[in-house]
Amino acid sequence: MACRVVIFTLLLLTWTTGAKGVSLIVEGSLPRGTATEMTLQVQIKNLTEEDVAGDLEDLVVSRLKIYLPDHPEGSLPIVFSGKDTTGTLSDYEMEFLTQPEQSANEDGLSFDLEMTLRVIDNGSTTSLNSLLEEYQAVKVNAIYQDVTGAETELDTPTSITQENGVANEAPESLAVASTHKSLVFSWADKETIAYNDDSQKAPRGTTVVLIDTTTTESGEYNFLAKTYKEDPGEEEVDGSCTFTTTDTTCNVSPCSNDSDQSPAYIDVSTLENISGIEYRTKATGTKVTFAGLDTTKTYAAFAFYEPSGLILSNCVLGTPIENVSLTELNGADPAGPGNASCFLATAAYGHSLHPHLDLLRAFRDDVLLRFPLTQKLVLWYYEYSPPLAHIIAQSEGLKALTRGLLWPVVALLYLAYHPLVILLGIFFGLMSWSGLKWINRGLEAQR
Repeated sequence: MACRVVIFTLLLLTWTTGAKGVSLIVEGSLPRGTATEMTLQVQIKNLTEEDVAGDLEDLVVSRLKIYLPDHPEGSLPIVFSGKDTTGTLSDYEMEFLTQPEQSANEDGLSFDLEMTLRVIDNGSTTSLNSLLEEYQAVKVNAIYQDVTGAETELDTPTSITQENGVANEAPESLAVASTHKSLVFSWADKETIAYNDDSQKAPRGTTVVLIDTTTTESGEYNFLAKTYKEDPGEEEVDGSCTFTTTDTTCNVSPCSNDSDQSPAYIDVSTLENISGIEYRTKATGTKVTFAGLDTTKTYAAFAFYEPSGLILSNCVLGTPIENVSLTELNGADPAGPGNASCFLATAAYGHSLHPHLDLLRAFRDDVLLRFPLTQKLVLWYYEYSPPLAHIIAQSEGLKALTRGLLWPVVALLYLAYHPLVILLGIFFGLMSWSGLKWINRGLEAQR
């Protein structure tokens, strides 16, 4: 909370009124072979706080509309599974592969939502394959209606093509940070990666797979998933994947194709119903958060690039904590004296042992971490504050300014956590006031 208070105060000095307009980004892919479904990565950007108030899944279901503009029957809407009010089976339905994930923008006034949807062909007369054959792509349009009723549409429909190439490079430097009942994973940013056709182009996303290590007592965990080889025409077959763990390390090898036991690509959508495993696919960016985790468990994780990378990243272990740690960020060691890589208040005071920081931490633990919205604000702060903390630590003037901005906050917290001080202050204030009046009357009587 120490840094949260500081960043809010500093942001108030630089914020400008007004928010950017809502915008939509839709990307996607069609699986190899016969296409009976497709995957969409959807980003809804620059939403107001009112737009993200409430259950995010319900908000997306009610406000996001996905269409197939090239369908012979006109611009065919795709309904969310179980949400068709007509009671009839729709030609196409969609469902959440990953739940809507909210993140705050740097201006602190707007928010982005990101999610992965799966569109399912329910045996329609105009199948995904027939659209592919006729147009060489499946065009997708999207409209989002914000809380005011204003609608935002894609500038141009997105053309979804069938995957031919696959990623042949792994995310580098996968790291984990433990936060309040959550694990935050990060990896190195790369604009282009290697594909199996020897090309270099941008990845379509990054998938992080999280495994509950307590599901096995032997230190070895095996699970089955659909896999395939490089040939685009090859059908998916069952494959086996294995990872091993010790108390401090984990190791994961590429899944093998049961037909010949050689390495094979994972169809990530087949992992969703496997006990002890969950995953997040991030279309852009280099961080992903798994929230609502058990603080008594240790989790292993690895990552790969989409589409369907064969080469896997290093494996890391992480254990979520009950309280948010102000001494660890992105897997770093606990902050020591003079280490300003983490927190604004620590940077301002020069070390993490100043008594003012105890008050700020107490407010974080007792108040901010008790409510979902303020929990998200704390996590948002941990993601974006380190560069500002580093700048503050390099300037004595900024340190003094930050301490000055913190002083009234610390004073209020001190009074809130020490009510006896307030009572004593009132008592001695009244006594002093009465004493001054008595002295004043005595002086006037002598005149």
